[in-house]
Amino acid sequence: MRKFALVMLIITILLAPFSVIAEDYAMDYEETSSVAGLQISNTSRLIPAILAAIFVGLAGVMVYNRNSAILGEEYLPMAYKAILIIEDDSNLSRGIAFALEKEGFTVHCTRTVKEGWAVFTHTCIDMIILDLNLPDGDGIEFCRKTRENSNIPIIMLTARDLEADELAGLSAGADDYITKPFSVAVLRARVVSVLRRTGEAANDVIQCGTFALDMGSCKLHSAGQEIAISTTEYRLLKIFMTNVGNVLPKEQILAELWEGQDEFIDDNTLSVNISRLRAKIEENPKIPQVIKTIYGIGYVWAVE
Repeated sequence: MRKFALVMLIITILLAPFSVIAEDYAMDYEETSSVAGLQISNTSRLIPAILAAIFVGLAGVMVYNRNSAILGEEYLPMAYKAILIIEDDSNLSRGIAFALEKEGFTVHCTRTVKEGWAVFTHTCIDMIILDLNLPDGDGIEFCRKTRENSNIPIIMLTARDLEADELAGLSAGADDYITKPFSVAVLRARVVSVLRRTGEAANDVIQCGTFALDMGSCKLHSAGQEIAISTTEYRLLKIFMTNVGNVLPKEQILAELWEGQDEFIDDNTLSVNISRLRAKIEENPKIPQVIKTIYGIGYVWAVE
């Protein structure tokens, strides 16, 4: 049904220009005939065809939306979900990445624990697909280390099919455990299911690398440790962490900070608050790597 809906949409889009051309042609070369004293033009004959094309397009949209709801896609904007694959089999990793990218996911492929940890700590990741047997370490230990400061969904993908191995993986903090060989369709369904389930349970937490901003309690955690922040700093973090990689002009930041607030925040106040925030979250506040200044414009949250 999804394919049918998409085909109908494509047909409608392709027909639209030809309808316009045909209408223009009919207007220029109007052929009329007199029937009971009425003038009937070719243009009037085009109207039912155009309306029919629009109807087919709308029907396709309705069918597509219905299928998306069934699959859970209305709750899951996949185009904004980033998945980290840590798998030393390059062919398998590329195959999984290809299948997930077709569904709209952004995929980062790594082969070792070291590479995987580097991507995880410097990029906003929404899920990890983790092999257990890696060249420089064990996937279970990676999972345990990750769970020390993050609740990111983790699916273990491994040839270890013993019950003891599965229990060890789940006990380490994995959300799901899939044994090889496996169906790509099943993996994709598991990915969607886990993301939806964990998203519903933690939809008030913004996770960027080791930083986790809890919008319910207005608290910031990094590497498992709470960082004390002021109300203004919390609002700043929320603005930055929901616009990762986007350069934000000072005017935009000030407008969002000032919205619904009694106090006025000017350029100097903004600079002071950003300096204080850097002192709390940067390894070296004098050379910021998280909140970077874009001179003459504003700031950017440069996690990746």
